[in-house]
Amino acid sequence: MKPLRNVVILDLSKVFAGPFCSQQLSDLGAKVIKIEPIDTGDDTRTWEPKREGQSSPFLAFNRNKRSLAVDIKSPEGLDIIHTLTKQADVVIQSFKASTAKKLQIDYNSLSALNEKLIYCEITGYGSGGPLSDLPGYDVMLQAFAGIISTIGEPDGPHTRVSYAAVDLGTGMFGASSILAALLERSQSGNGVHVELSLLDTAISLMSYLAQNYLTTGEPPRKTGWANTAIVPYQAFRAADGDIMVGVGNDSQWQQMCRAFNREEWINDPRLKTNADRVRNYFVTAELVQEELFKESISCWLERLGNAGIPCAPIYSFDETVAHPHTVARGQIVNTNHPTLGDLPLVGFPAMFNNEPRSVESPPPLHGQHSIEILEEAGYSTGAIMELIERNLVYQGDSAT
Repeated sequence: MKPLRNVVILDLSKVFAGPFCSQQLSDLGAKVIKIEPIDTGDDTRTWEPKREGQSSPFLAFNRNKRSLAVDIKSPEGLDIIHTLTKQADVVIQSFKASTAKKLQIDYNSLSALNEKLIYCEITGYGSGGPLSDLPGYDVMLQAFAGIISTIGEPDGPHTRVSYAAVDLGTGMFGASSILAALLERSQSGNGVHVELSLLDTAISLMSYLAQNYLTTGEPPRKTGWANTAIVPYQAFRAADGDIMVGVGNDSQWQQMCRAFNREEWINDPRLKTNADRVRNYFVTAELVQEELFKESISCWLERLGNAGIPCAPIYSFDETVAHPHTVARGQIVNTNHPTLGDLPLVGFPAMFNNEPRSVESPPPLHGQHSIEILEEAGYSTGAIMELIERNLVYQGDSAT
């Protein structure tokens, strides 16, 4: 099932947020034309790690797309973008607002060519405000939005979220916003201007921590494993390694006490309710740790699991992928890459009508589809060859 099979997207974005947004839509069937510079292509093509010259970060965010490499700063390149815009349903771009206007790919320029266009712009700090022209990088927005100030032990060094949470969150918000805009257009017939910024996403991702501050006036701080909402809810040391344990309510706490053969804890005034355990975090954590250290991870997974207590092993990703449940879910999908051959990828998380996950096409080589895209747009063979000879279009790496 490909619900967006009739939607054409012109993707002028690069790196993570925009490409992740368009990849989600391509997984839903949209036809995505990825616009890349003619020199090295998307910035992520040069990032490590690589296999046989192909960048893993690029492979992660660009399946189901065709690549057109063009010099959009030239009049001829801009004409190509404008021609494709007239034929597109959606344009996604991640240039700074001033740069987009200078390149004539801003909302006013492109919507004038296609009044039904869904135009999605993604910037670091937004199109308005004193910081609007600053470049947007995930870790900088983690810092600016207060995310990093909440991570780690109270007296420990600052650290960041290990993956690009702000970029990926922006991509997800972008995809859902574009879907909403397509629905609006189907009802009103009008195009829609969608704006996202990494900063707005980062603040949104602070979610309940942000609301805690707005409610109490106390900004969130680094607390390590201590949790201001529920206790216990953290990693503990079992006899042979670490295990994650979470108690979401008082009923689960009582079940844990019984699993530990510590029923006297049920009515202990320090531990009886979640509010008590939050106030007495260190006492609670120490008592739970003493019990968990007595047995192995596998023992506790069985005993706590049977008691209905949320718990999980702390896997490395290779263990996650190899687990029979992950295999059964079919989350890792395979495609045939033109130079790498069989290529495993992390599939789209949603399933439709119980259809197995699949990939329509592998991440493209740089400029791999330049000629066919221009032919489809109405350019003659002679005109295309002239653009290539003048180094305004890159005909791409061969797929054979």
